[in-house]
Amino acid sequence: MSFALAKGIKPILNMMLQSAKTRVLGLILVIVFYSVDAQVPQTSELFKAIQQNDSLIFEVGFNQCNLTQLNSSLSADFEFYHDKEGIVKSREAFIKSLRDNLCSKGKNATHRLLDKGSVEVFPLYNNDVLYGAIQTGEHSFGNTAARFTNLWLLEQGVWKPARMISYDHKIKPSAKYEVKLVELSPEQLAMYVGKYVFSPEFTLAIILEDGKLYGDAQGQKVELKPYGDHNFLDQNQTIKLTFVVGPNGAISQLKMITPNGEMLANKVE
Repeated sequence: MSFALAKGIKPILNMMLQSAKTRVLGLILVIVFYSVDAQVPQTSELFKAIQQNDSLIFEVGFNQCNLTQLNSSLSADFEFYHDKEGIVKSREAFIKSLRDNLCSKGKNATHRLLDKGSVEVFPLYNNDVLYGAIQTGEHSFGNTAARFTNLWLLEQGVWKPARMISYDHKIKPSAKYEVKLVELSPEQLAMYVGKYVFSPEFTLAIILEDGKLYGDAQGQKVELKPYGDHNFLDQNQTIKLTFVVGPNGAISQLKMITPNGEMLANKVE
């Protein structure tokens, strides 16, 4: 296990150990942290089985918005933990969030890309009987990169994730756009303020401070600069944001365009 992964797990572990409800998750992470030589080779049957089911969840369920497949692939006791967005406490809530946001139009533009070379799998035994596995690795969603640690359980011969933990989120660098910026008054900027949900993993808060508009993306606040009607760039001029006006004249959605694709979010408040 790399030092960077160990460093990333420590704060998550400390957070989880503070809650009695999540002590089991803390113990699971302890197993991973101290089991440096316990991962199975990528050629093993266990590794292949976990990766096959990972593909069903993300390549089919998440990327293609096949929520029926996703529902059958997750444990009935499923919970999702995010280092910025908190906890999704059930399989039903996780799928509902996808249905209402990323998959609201039946197509998900924010695909999950797995860094296959980063994946490690650690078996869990009870008296020499294999009952579960820990999967760690790195993946990205659009312009956001993150690490993950997942608990898989063998349920009636089928591998299903019971817990997913996503952490160490970072915005990936991109090439700059060359556009002519404009100035808007604080009153004009105020119409864009709100929260926009792209996925269970990514909510963008748009805030107005000292006459300037900012996007708070998973704890990273960046200034947004206008360049046309309802169009903005981030402060590095690498991401385009277009606010969509609804029938009532108010902002209803936010479209984000990155080199990795296009994402659409609904405004929730």
